[in-house]
Amino acid sequence: MAAPSQFSTAENYAKLQSALDQVDAAIREAELAESAGVPGAAELLSTAQQGRTRILQLINTYFPTGTAPGA
Repeated sequence: MAAPSQFSTAENYAKLQSALDQVDAAIREAELAESAGVPGAAELLSTAQQGRTRILQLINTYFPTGTAPGA
């Protein structure tokens, strides 16, 4: 099966997976901060969750099989 886009490369897949790992860590930290009552934590959590949604949209668009090309 041909790649759906010129951007569907193993390198870009790795970058998106790295970004997803980082945003997941940020979400965990924001959840902890929110439970501790840190001011602004809810807004940070919302922003991180929106970022996660966007990253997943990119992965689903450019890597519909859920794997890097050639994997």
